[in-house]
Amino acid sequence: MTFKKICLFFCLQCLTSIQLAAQTANFRYEDAVYSPYIKTVLLYPAFGNDFVLPPPIIPLQNQSLRLEFDDMTDSPPRYTVKIMACLADWQPATLNDIEFIDQFNEFYLTERETSFNTKVPYIHFSFQVPAVKLSGNYLLVVYEEGNAEKVVITRRFMVHENGVGIGTAQNFVVGGSSTFQNQQVDFAVSYNNYSIQNPMQEVAVVIRQNYRWDNALHNLRPTYVNEFDKKMEFRYFQLENSFQGGNEYRFFDLSNAQARGWGIDTFRLLPKKNEYYLITETYRNGGYTNLMPDINGRFFVRNIRSQDSKTESDYMDVVFRLRALRAKGDVYVTGGFTDFALADSYKMTYNETYQQYECRLLLKQGVYNYQYTLKQPNAKPDEVYFEGSYQQTQNDYEVLVYYRQAGSRSDRLLGYKKL
Repeated sequence: MTFKKICLFFCLQCLTSIQLAAQTANFRYEDAVYSPYIKTVLLYPAFGNDFVLPPPIIPLQNQSLRLEFDDMTDSPPRYTVKIMACLADWQPATLNDIEFIDQFNEFYLTERETSFNTKVPYIHFSFQVPAVKLSGNYLLVVYEEGNAEKVVITRRFMVHENGVGIGTAQNFVVGGSSTFQNQQVDFAVSYNNYSIQNPMQEVAVVIRQNYRWDNALHNLRPTYVNEFDKKMEFRYFQLENSFQGGNEYRFFDLSNAQARGWGIDTFRLLPKKNEYYLITETYRNGGYTNLMPDINGRFFVRNIRSQDSKTESDYMDVVFRLRALRAKGDVYVTGGFTDFALADSYKMTYNETYQQYECRLLLKQGVYNYQYTLKQPNAKPDEVYFEGSYQQTQNDYEVLVYYRQAGSRSDRLLGYKKL
């Protein structure tokens, strides 16, 4: 094979990854589910525990990532998985597959189990994600075998190096009402192990709150560089590194189908599918701070009456009820189980008789955190409207340090720190 043909082969491999996305009109480089028959998607480090699973962020030296989901159809198709390399802003990187993975970048999902002793049948799929060679951002794409246009799942994950030191602290925001509502993350980065020529331009930092991408702070640049000590300072004065504190998440417990768990008002055990009605709730904005511990918006699958929660946890209808005056906009149930997306399936309807918002969702047994979000026309999603925002709320923060050398076609993830 001539040099020209080899270059063409590599270019075609690169285009294949990018065109996979372009072929699907609603494809998004984010956590998303594109089929109504796919439920309870989990992507987590395989060394995590069985309950509150860690986010899909793994070290380059110890990669062990697992994907799981349920298909609600009787005879699901065969699924294929592909990995896409992405930049720090989650746009596709123009890398050839061979540059970031040693294997042929097309994998078949062969691990599947039928649900056992459940009223609602489903097929449970599992997949061990192959290791990659470069640190950075990646997108896992699941589609129907032989049809790249039928994408059913996209899931983000990150692979990080451990070469930089990240010093972090959570401080009070100074100034006005923000002092009582917001939280500020201050940090510095030491890069003794790297020869970074232009830190001001080549290094960018992302901060996430509670493992979310929808409200993350992107592209934070150093404000001061000490070249002698190889240390970057990130000191901001316009609240660039502050978040709304929010409130502790509401939560309910469905781990025991035969009993009324926390947050459950009433339930009905029906022949085909059980129904659970959550306690009717109201506003928490205006002085009501929830002091109950939470898992910061996440959820986990659990059936305390079985040996295998993955295949023996049932699906059930869960009815959310929020007593409130009709708002000017749409109201959604949001949480980790919705990917914090404002999708139609999570939108609530208003019951004029009881003057409350209601929503019915099909969920798998487990423990769930959630909140209520208002979306007004031409405005950002508003979580404070119903939930409030308080400085003393306990939140998890993550600092991700990205580096792109001049002329490079990818962003390395040099370091990761959880606060």
